[in-house]
Amino acid sequence: MASERKAKMKVAVTTGGSDWDAPVDSRFGRAKQFAVVDVEQQTLTLHDNSQNLNAAQGAGIQSAQTVARCGVESVVTGHCGPKAFRVLKAAGIRVYTSDAATVKQALEQLLAGFVQPEKGSIVFEGQRVNGMGIAQLRRKNIAYIPTERLVRGASTDSSVAENMIILNYRDFHSWGRLKQEEISHFTDQLKHQFDIKASTKDRLAGLSGGNIQKVIISRELYHRPKLLIFSEPSWGLDILGRSFVARKIEELKEGGSAVLIITSDIEEALESADRILVLYRGTLAGELSGEEASRASIADLMLGVKKIVQ
Repeated sequence: MASERKAKMKVAVTTGGSDWDAPVDSRFGRAKQFAVVDVEQQTLTLHDNSQNLNAAQGAGIQSAQTVARCGVESVVTGHCGPKAFRVLKAAGIRVYTSDAATVKQALEQLLAGFVQPEKGSIVFEGQRVNGMGIAQLRRKNIAYIPTERLVRGASTDSSVAENMIILNYRDFHSWGRLKQEEISHFTDQLKHQFDIKASTKDRLAGLSGGNIQKVIISRELYHRPKLLIFSEPSWGLDILGRSFVARKIEELKEGGSAVLIITSDIEEALESADRILVLYRGTLAGELSGEEASRASIADLMLGVKKIVQ
């Protein structure tokens, strides 16, 4: 029974790297290795699968057998063939496909509710939110801004206005028609409030990277979420854009919202965080308060030089 409980805590991810920033390999059978994550212990171990990289046939089945020996209950990959799927299913292993580019993005999806943990709980306002869908999380006023905002956070072929109203489009829809006057009032308000240099009628793809990010951020912050999960806030921004986003985060905090930032930028963590948790190779290395944290102390934890988990 002990071994069964342990298995349920583990998830295998196809990858070619060795840490949280490693790319997720979309090929199950010919992935270089499997990163096995123990969700409860927060550890990551690597299991070699290179023998199947150039296999003439049977790579999927052999890879499935390798995963089964790892004692996992679930697999996250880009694609799994039918033969490998049957082997995994027979072993009681669930298969999940994901478009996450890196292990870090997989973590984002987990926190945002896109990928469900096999063990443990995510609790928000005293209620377990594991298994809740996007609509349910939105109704709880939880907002999410991903790293790849131009890919997963926006519709670049749509207009600025269409991207702004996507979360509450029903408010602007009546009897099969859009309330254009109300849409114009709402989107113009966001445009001025977030200093977006474009017409709300412009196609989003025609805007600069910084203005596209402002459109996405304005949409998520307008409703003042109780919890904002924000990955790499300063990604792709210049100094002015970075300062703007930091100011908006502070305004949100001052208004009583909780903000969870996922970042690899030490300066960003120091500027914005009241509490900092540092991961090293999939393990929690330490927790620092915003007051005691320094560039050196965070770097030591990130590099594995120190570990101060209590």
